[in-house]
Amino acid sequence: MAETTTSMTAAEQSINTFLVEVFHDILRLESDSLRQSGCSNLSVSELHMLDAIKKGADGMGKLAKALSLSPGSVTTAAKTLESKGYLLRQRSQIDKRRVTVQLTERAEEALRHHAEFHRQLIQSVSTHLDDARMDALGTVLNYLHTFFKTYPTGGTV
Repeated sequence: MAETTTSMTAAEQSINTFLVEVFHDILRLESDSLRQSGCSNLSVSELHMLDAIKKGADGMGKLAKALSLSPGSVTTAAKTLESKGYLLRQRSQIDKRRVTVQLTERAEEALRHHAEFHRQLIQSVSTHLDDARMDALGTVLNYLHTFFKTYPTGGTV
């Protein structure tokens, strides 16, 4: 259960509890979905790395930036994903320092399954809301996303 803060209103405490619980639920469901898809050797973090590659982050630097990780962490994860058969790494012939990555068919299949999970997740909400409420929900979630992107690491608000 989420920790409550006395300086929060009852509505704010309710939202806080909801956010904490929904994040845990999403991670749990994503993990369960991976197991059911036959990708039990793939973690949610690794899946998100594959997704970043699919979206165009084809080098270690781009991946590190897209995932907000250190280049060393990304390199380690890429080696692991390569050993599991989800990705191919190739050193540039022009610049030997540059390593590019490419998804395998196994990775593409995992991403298709993951996309279906997300489609079902969104559909479970969208079927209950009209267009105006979907737009309002999108606006609120964008506020939350902005907070996540701008909140200083290790700092306070």
